[in-house]
Amino acid sequence: MPDFDVPATAPLEVQLAAFTRATDPGGVDWANTETLYADPIWSEVKAQNIAIGVLAKRLAALVDDTRVADALTRVVREQNANTIGFMVAMAVVEVGAPRAALELIAPWLDKHDDDVHRVTVAVQATLQLRSPADAFEVIAPLLDGDLAEAAYDGLVPYRGNVDPRFFEIAAKALTEGNSGRFLAVHSGQPEAVAVIATELERIAAGGNVTGHFYWMLADAVSLDGIGPVVSETSPLVPQILAVVESAIPHGDWRLTQPLAILAKVADAAIAQRLRELVPTAKGKAKAALAATVAELDKKFPPPAGAKAAKPTKAVKVASPMAQTLVDAGLLAERANAIAKLARGRIEMTPAKQSKHVVGATRFGGVPDLPARTKWPTVTITAKQLLLGVDEYPAGTFPEPDAKGRYEVPLAFVAQLDLATLAPLDAATLLPTTGMLSFFARQEPDLGQKRDLRVIGSAVLYTGPKAKLDKREPPSELPKRLRYKAATTKPKATTPLPPATIESIGKLGLADAEKQTYGRAIAEQETPDHASLGWADAGYYRGIPAANEQLLLRVGSDEVHGFEWGDAAPIFFVIPTAALANKAFDKAYCVMDE
Repeated sequence: MPDFDVPATAPLEVQLAAFTRATDPGGVDWANTETLYADPIWSEVKAQNIAIGVLAKRLAALVDDTRVADALTRVVREQNANTIGFMVAMAVVEVGAPRAALELIAPWLDKHDDDVHRVTVAVQATLQLRSPADAFEVIAPLLDGDLAEAAYDGLVPYRGNVDPRFFEIAAKALTEGNSGRFLAVHSGQPEAVAVIATELERIAAGGNVTGHFYWMLADAVSLDGIGPVVSETSPLVPQILAVVESAIPHGDWRLTQPLAILAKVADAAIAQRLRELVPTAKGKAKAALAATVAELDKKFPPPAGAKAAKPTKAVKVASPMAQTLVDAGLLAERANAIAKLARGRIEMTPAKQSKHVVGATRFGGVPDLPARTKWPTVTITAKQLLLGVDEYPAGTFPEPDAKGRYEVPLAFVAQLDLATLAPLDAATLLPTTGMLSFFARQEPDLGQKRDLRVIGSAVLYTGPKAKLDKREPPSELPKRLRYKAATTKPKATTPLPPATIESIGKLGLADAEKQTYGRAIAEQETPDHASLGWADAGYYRGIPAANEQLLLRVGSDEVHGFEWGDAAPIFFVIPTAALANKAFDKAYCVMDE
């Protein structure tokens, strides 16, 4: 295999030679991403793929050298239809040169074959090549269709002035991908400020608002030096203050999100106005305002004779967990509300299995099932598979039925001996006897649930009196889905709830409170494997919902050979009512990606 590993300190000639080797397709079809990113091909080209990205970015920084410019342009010209050319194109648009390469990339807007990534880099190239007005004429049609998100992804990184007509479109489509961030990035242009101000005035007058709009404003504050929102003299500050005042009756995110933005750009006058608002608020709104003012008091002390805002009535701390949060700096009212959301969980640390004990808790290996229990399967069509049917090794995929459906065997993931876990389940949510067996398979794509991908799964409950036997998997189950066996060492814990869960979001914490709570839970670790508690999903905060329970979290780890998606965990979830009725057919499994 060619050597692509060249240090950044190597002479330019060495870097260029390595780049030439790395961008040589070598007989691999780099245009077919379905086969490229699947084994066995991916295992062969992974190092080369990484090298292309590293070397292209490194050389792009030296684009003033004609040898570098020629090398980058050559690859984009000769391989513009495959992944190699695309990776080099990304490096080119990031630096905005060489122009010859940009001129080859911009036409991808007309020849993208619905490839959203190619659309994104083509938008960037177009902005760098054309005048603002000409670029608008080419890009604007994409903002009203399936490629809108890809187009905005290309608009966001561009830091030059853009045609003002883009702002009017973006303001009407704040749910479209990065449209809000695009507005934030360009909030230094007067036309963008005017659009944002009009929207703020409408919201303050009682108009509807979405979280997307506030995310945009938060971006404008955090993107230092880009727009006028980031300073105390911003022309938008009066409108933001008006929105805060109008949102006090709500007390939720409609108040706390603009309040957090205002706190970041506050001066002494704004701090004083917020102090005056505290007595006018109640409940969650009062707590959010008081917490924000308490933080501002440190920077802008109240005038002589005035006192920093405090709760008007002392609230009793309800639990040791709540006391921990009070000690961290939260008000007792907030600490009590958060502590009530805590859920007990059973953490399971894997330990190597020395021998197979029938009926014992285990992850991986083979299950113990009654003789009459059929091995779980999922019935799907070819369209519901992430891989093509012909990509499976011979004998590892079933034949279709008369309707073209496939009955695909699921992989055994884990089994829980409920009697041994019962003493650790303080809320007695799980059955106290019997066994739960978990099966899953990530290739079947069964849609989405709360933005997470639903995968093929089954949860079986076996009563305590059933005779169990060691069960070998069906021959159609590929070897890669036969995971290594390990027992577990379970322990009960009741951690503070993750900051990302939906129930925390509904409390309407002010930005200062969010930061305080974040520090309070910073040292908490999330176990790879656990039952009950909160899922702490990275890509969506509503798993499980308030009326659901987490049956099992299974992480990606080397002990068992679990590898879910991009090293993600999977979550088996069930409605609380179904769990109480042992209706485990109501359970589902989602992957955190």
